[in-house]
Amino acid sequence: FDKRYITLAPIAGCVGVGLNLTDPDNLLQDIGEEGFTVALLERDHPGLDMGPRHIPLSCAFMNGTVKGQDVWIPMDCILGGRERCGFGWHMFVECLAEGRGVSLPAGSIGGARSVASGVGAYARVRKQFRVPIAEFGGIQEALALAGSDGLITIAGGDLMNAIVDNHEAPMVVSSIMKQNCTERGRRIIERGMDIAAGSAICRGPKNYLGNIYMSLPVAITVEGANIMTRSFQIIGQGLTRCHPHMLELIQSLQVETRDEKAVATFNKQLGKVIGHGITNLANSLGRGVGSTFSTMTRSKNAYKDGDKLLDYHEKQLLRLSANFAITADLCFTLGGKLKFEEFLMGRLADTMGSIYLGYATLHH
Repeated sequence: FDKRYITLAPIAGCVGVGLNLTDPDNLLQDIGEEGFTVALLERDHPGLDMGPRHIPLSCAFMNGTVKGQDVWIPMDCILGGRERCGFGWHMFVECLAEGRGVSLPAGSIGGARSVASGVGAYARVRKQFRVPIAEFGGIQEALALAGSDGLITIAGGDLMNAIVDNHEAPMVVSSIMKQNCTERGRRIIERGMDIAAGSAICRGPKNYLGNIYMSLPVAITVEGANIMTRSFQIIGQGLTRCHPHMLELIQSLQVETRDEKAVATFNKQLGKVIGHGITNLANSLGRGVGSTFSTMTRSKNAYKDGDKLLDYHEKQLLRLSANFAITADLCFTLGGKLKFEEFLMGRLADTMGSIYLGYATLHH
């Protein structure tokens, strides 16, 4: 194998290798399974070469190559031993969910705090035409947009940290956090650069934005490029993982031999899927009408009551969730063609991410 871009490869003491395990001679003896398996190899393992460090845009990010030639992997190196052969995908998913859902959004949160404190103070001190630039409408707009994205990013990070602290590893939520928060982090830093202007583009010891700006493409690219995460991964996994009945229905179809129990499970789950779709349609229509009536009859001073304001926005999110749910149900009618409808999947990913971060902001 020859992997070119591996995070922490230059300094890691071990590396996880995913492999497609086959057992033509039945050496496993029905303990474990064929399929995707994970092995953990130490840095000095024979045949393994964890190579030199790349220089990703001159920023302090450890990234390098991992190569292997005639690598012999004993059973002791398989994570979980022989019993866990064929179960590697679950391990990979959990590790990736925790790592990218926490570390990369944390960088965006740091950028948001830097722009809010550093650029906000700079805008008050820096003067143009003897007037602080913080008084200019264009500067205020950029600061407000950066602050809004910063609040959303911080709220999402707090909720994600609470989820991980509860020993959960949600793959879809981590994809949403990685893609949304790094994109928002990019916008925050770009607005900070716009405000700081000349002081941000001249390199030097007092430039606190230049290095962050240069490292933005690293966060966008690593741990699953955002363009792929948005247009394929979030909805590709979310439609089945987030549906209360679809996963069991699919698993019943994957049974190799005709099994009465699998047939019964399929019929049961199919009925639940149809019932769930009807419920989503009813919720979408009902909450839509209710939300419209609530907005029309809402007092102009309603925003002064914090509890009522929170309740209003929560109902709006419930309406949007119902609309998204019925839309996702309709996407199942596309079958296998859905994986090629990346424009549609990207828009659905934006919707799902906005709803999640909306709830995170209310929670915050």
